[in-house]
Amino acid sequence: MPLDTVLTLLNVVWGLVLTGIGIEMVNNPPDVRWKRWVYRILFIVFGIAVIATTAIQSARNTSEQVRLHQEAEGMERQLSNKVSEQGGKLDAIAHFEQQFLSFVAQRPSGSSDATAKAYEAMAATVMRLAQSSTSQTPPPPGGRLDILYEGSELNGKTITVPANPNGMAQLSPIHTKNVGNKATGQVSARLYFSKLVTGGIWTGWQGTESEEEGYPSCFYAAGMPPIFINPKETWNWQPFTAQFQNWQQGEAITVKVKFFYGTDKPSEATFSIRRQ
Repeated sequence: MPLDTVLTLLNVVWGLVLTGIGIEMVNNPPDVRWKRWVYRILFIVFGIAVIATTAIQSARNTSEQVRLHQEAEGMERQLSNKVSEQGGKLDAIAHFEQQFLSFVAQRPSGSSDATAKAYEAMAATVMRLAQSSTSQTPPPPGGRLDILYEGSELNGKTITVPANPNGMAQLSPIHTKNVGNKATGQVSARLYFSKLVTGGIWTGWQGTESEEEGYPSCFYAAGMPPIFINPKETWNWQPFTAQFQNWQQGEAITVKVKFFYGTDKPSEATFSIRRQ
């Protein structure tokens, strides 16, 4: 079993134990001093356990975010080097062919034979191919992303979400469908919450600073390797699991999600989640 899953389960267990101790103290108040101290020690021990597992999860998430960032930079450098290498080869071919054409042009007119003319034609063709390859730019990203949740449009939707006593809850995967006629650019996503979200585990989602007013919590996701969605293709994003602070039963939280894919504006949806 993955360590992140173990830590999540431990957090749930610690929370249930603390809740059980609290219920027991209310139903059967300690009548002697040593029993009160037993309850206090148990609260301290399991409280420290919650803090420890949450700190370990946070450290692992930070480390994973740094690792993904370094891998992305390394892949970007490799792609850049390959492009530069191919461009250099084409430049060298074009330079060689230019020298060949100059040599042919300097020959006396009477000495030109069929072989020289054939080489001249070949050199001109190679030069045109090299110049067109070096000057060609990749097509601009296009497409248009629809944001779906459980088979229907997510924007304006209210989702009922079960949560444990500690406020730990999970959202089902969000789907993005490219309804355009072109492939998208590299896709990344951001989730914003109107309530503080801490602890828990984010599979593929990393905590980051929020730039949206009224949304104190933000999480970022991007593929490794980068995600490009083809026309008519649907991409399924990882479920989001987290711990919501002081989330009361029946309380609704506003959530905003944005998907960036190389166009002028991202696709976004605003919806609500309500605790069951």
